[in-house]
Amino acid sequence: MVDITVALVLCVTAAVMAYMGVHVTLHPPREKNKNYWKASFWAVALLASVGVIVQAVRNNQTQDSLRKQLTDIQANTAKPTPSADLHDVRWDAAYNVAVNGINTGSHVPFTIGKPVVYNIGISNKGIAAAKGFWVYAKVYNAADDSEQTEAAMTNQFKNEIASHSQDIAQSTIRIEPGTGTFSTTHTDYIISKADKAKFDAGKEVVYLYYYLTWRDPSGVHRDKQCLVTQTPAFNPEVWHYCHDFSSRE
Repeated sequence: MVDITVALVLCVTAAVMAYMGVHVTLHPPREKNKNYWKASFWAVALLASVGVIVQAVRNNQTQDSLRKQLTDIQANTAKPTPSADLHDVRWDAAYNVAVNGINTGSHVPFTIGKPVVYNIGISNKGIAAAKGFWVYAKVYNAADDSEQTEAAMTNQFKNEIASHSQDIAQSTIRIEPGTGTFSTTHTDYIISKADKAKFDAGKEVVYLYYYLTWRDPSGVHRDKQCLVTQTPAFNPEVWHYCHDFSSRE
C-alpha cells in the first residue's frame, strides 16, 4: 500500500509541475506574485524528491529481502537437513544348509520340526544417527493369499504393534551412519510334514511383516512392509508385496 501511495504522489507532483510550467509560460506572473510561484515550485519539487527517496529506500529493502531469501534457499539446498536412511531392509532365511556336516553357505527358511525363521537386516545408509529405533517383525502361516486372509493377517500384526506402543515411545536404541542391526522373527508354531505337503500343493502360504520407526533431525520416520510367498511356497522361494500395508515415510 505504501508503494502505491508513493507512486500516486509522484504522479500528482509531476502533473502539478507540468501544469505550473505551462501556466507560467502562457501567463507570466506579475512581479508581486513571482515569490509565490517560486515557493510553489520548490514545495512541489521537495515533495517529489521525498517521494523518490522513499521509493528508492523501499526498493533497496525489497532487494535485500530477496537476496536474503535466495541465500537461505541456496544454503538449504547446498546443506540439506542430515537424515538417517534405514529403508534398505533385507530378509534372509535363518537355517544353514549343511552337507556331510559342512556348511554350504546356503540357507532355508524352515526344516521339519522347527518354525519358519527369518533374519531381518537393517542398515543405516544415511548421514545422521537413527535415534529411538524400534523394529518388530513377524511371520505367519495362512491358507491362502486372498484379500480377506491378507486383511486378517494385517489386522493381527497391527494389534501386536499397538501392544508395544510403550516400548516404541521409550526406545533408546541408536544406529549410527554406516552401521546396522538385525532382528529375528519366526512363526508361532512348528512346521510339520503336513505343512510341508500343503506348501508343495499351493494350499498354504507364509506372510512376513516388519515395522520400523526412528527419528533424526528431519523428523520421525516409519517403514512398514508385508510380503507373501508365491505358491507353491518356497518352491522356489519368491515373495510378493501385499496390497494394504507397505509404506515408507
